[in-house]
Amino acid sequence: MAKHRYVNTHFWKDNYIINLDPTEKLVYLYLLTNPLTNIAGIYEINLKEIANDTGIIKEIIDTILKRFEKDNKLKYCSGYIIIKNHLKHQDFKSPKLQSGIAEIINSLPCEIKNISIPYVYGMDTLSHLIKSDSITSNTIKSNSNQLTDGFFDEYFEKWWKFYPRKEGKHQAKECLRNENLNENDFRKLFQATRNYNESVSDREIRFIKAPVNFIPIWKDFL
Repeated sequence: MAKHRYVNTHFWKDNYIINLDPTEKLVYLYLLTNPLTNIAGIYEINLKEIANDTGIIKEIIDTILKRFEKDNKLKYCSGYIIIKNHLKHQDFKSPKLQSGIAEIINSLPCEIKNISIPYVYGMDTLSHLIKSDSITSNTIKSNSNQLTDGFFDEYFEKWWKFYPRKEGKHQAKECLRNENLNENDFRKLFQATRNYNESVSDREIRFIKAPVNFIPIWKDFL
């Protein structure tokens, strides 16, 4: 039975896609729309199958995937494709879709699950649907609940894209680092930020708190 996969028409105008050569564009589009893909953007596929479907030799496929991985667009691990921005093409607010994605993630091998959650989803609203054993101790520092630098950077970038006023990014990052947040704290920070965003949705940017002024009081918006 055929499945429907949605690709935003902005795909061809995306700054990253524009700068790919025709072969790379074909591979990227194939990864979003091939028969094995799913709503989570995480699925098992081998290079031979990609080569057969696209007509591109395996060696070139391998080179292209390594470029995409270097550019932080996806990971190819143990035969699994993990697409970072797959949700750009999905109606992620749909509870039915969230449940479907969670079901797929919960069925993944532990190795892939542990990579996928912090890489793609972080602490989005999907988190409450994921089984609690899906993230291992690799996500946190040993003997501590504080996130490792790599995962902190990932979570900060997600929060930064979400915060409405883009000002003083470096200072905001250091300020947030000093908060010593763990993964659960970041989930709360995201909720607080959503609440704040809603409360200032009709304000001009100059009347919205600068990030460094919001961070010390973010808990007030829970």
